[in-house]
Amino acid sequence: RDFEQCNWFFQGNTPPQGFQAPNQVYICQTFENRHHFATLYSTELRSPVYSAYRYPCTQGQQQGRRPTPWFYEPQIEDSANIKEMTSCKLDFSELQAVDVDYHGTGYERGHLYPFILNRKESATSTCTLTNAVPEKHGANVRWFKEVEALTQKLAQTCHKSGRSAYFVTGASNPLAEKMKNRVSVPGTVWTALCCTFPQDQNNDPCLNDDVESEGEDIATYDKDFSTAFLKQMVPETKAEHLTVRELEDRLGGGRIFASCGGTSQDDEAETFKEVDELVQKLAISVDEQDIVEENSPPTPAEQNPAVDGEDLATEQADTPPEPASEEVDEGVCQSTITSALAPLGRIITLVING
Repeated sequence: RDFEQCNWFFQGNTPPQGFQAPNQVYICQTFENRHHFATLYSTELRSPVYSAYRYPCTQGQQQGRRPTPWFYEPQIEDSANIKEMTSCKLDFSELQAVDVDYHGTGYERGHLYPFILNRKESATSTCTLTNAVPEKHGANVRWFKEVEALTQKLAQTCHKSGRSAYFVTGASNPLAEKMKNRVSVPGTVWTALCCTFPQDQNNDPCLNDDVESEGEDIATYDKDFSTAFLKQMVPETKAEHLTVRELEDRLGGGRIFASCGGTSQDDEAETFKEVDELVQKLAISVDEQDIVEENSPPTPAEQNPAVDGEDLATEQADTPPEPASEEVDEGVCQSTITSALAPLGRIITLVING
């Protein structure tokens, strides 16, 4: 019903205010018995409203990988199901997107919480369809290069300065078109970053033994700050860099962070000028990299190549080789399918007993 079990992913332990969605579900995204991030999800749109996550926040022991198929959430189908993301070859869900919804559409699975930001099982956990929105390849690549790669470097600067980076990344302005006439396609994707000190530094799951030091090439900025990006999801449109206050106004007046980056509009604007200079410098270094995130459907060998091969994106160059995908938990699959078909069973019973 809320994010009480994973509120440390939000700045000040407070979720964004004023972000409502039809038939919304609060998900503490759980993988291998650990919470890795939080998502507000709409079962009517079959799409996330936003995901909230942290840097640094690497948890788990296993190497990060991209599961095949991507994870889905059994608890959305039935609250009695397990509260952990599951990789399963599910052909249909009434309440959420599944892998086959993307096949043959020309859309890629666009991460909200990006795979590249953290490591190990925390990276793997980002590959859940409740953390993805449909994006065209060109828009997906541009979002990665103009926003995700930049905010990763800003997060590293934040951490090197002794702070933690709090992110909220969301999708808005759904198009009239729906993927497979089911899954909402966003017109806009946005992200907001707050760099500040954690509320409880002595009891914070993200501040664990897996936290690594940043490299010598990472800049420092010894102030709290906030910043934001927004992009219209057409390939030719460049992402905008703006203050969090400006982003909130563009989104309709909600409140993303409890308090961050200055208490007044003037404070925020002054800090933004300095952060914008840092962003421009980081953008130059990002332009020199030839890396593209893979958010595309499974490889042609796993599908009908004549139908789905054209949707594949280039593998991100700095992503480690993916280990063999885990076996599908057919028991969980079956229980979820059974719960999804339960209403049909009741209708049949009523007809028979008519």
